[in-house]
Amino acid sequence: MYYRAKPPLNRQNHPNSCWAAAIDSFSRINTGIPTYRERDLYETYGDSANGYGLNAAGLNQVKARMATHGCRLDLTGFISLPYDVEDRLRQSHVVIMWCVGGSDWHANLVYGIDNATISAMETRDGSYRTRPWAHYMSAQGQYFLWRP
Repeated sequence: MYYRAKPPLNRQNHPNSCWAAAIDSFSRINTGIPTYRERDLYETYGDSANGYGLNAAGLNQVKARMATHGCRLDLTGFISLPYDVEDRLRQSHVVIMWCVGGSDWHANLVYGIDNATISAMETRDGSYRTRPWAHYMSAQGQYFLWRP
């Protein structure tokens, strides 16, 4: 069980810019990382033809950019809760991007985990949500952005 301070709320501005909204909030809550605004992120790395979602090239560029600030972007095939999230959360807030079906992905900024739930900033509407682990565990793959 571990909780960090609630991050700044941020609602995504395009259908697939959730990753940019989550990184925007992540950059504002973590010291030592410059503030990356959602708009700058999705205009630089997003695919405008896909609602500003990330393709493989954009994801690799974001990974390289965040690495310059000591952050890691890790891909996992499945989540072993609570350990995958909690271990990273002890170091920093965690952006989780997970496959929500077929080829659709979504991102939230995690700030807490307990015995049955994960608390995160939901980028779809810019709110704080606490959901059961199953909400994230059904994914076929996840990326974690965090600062070790």
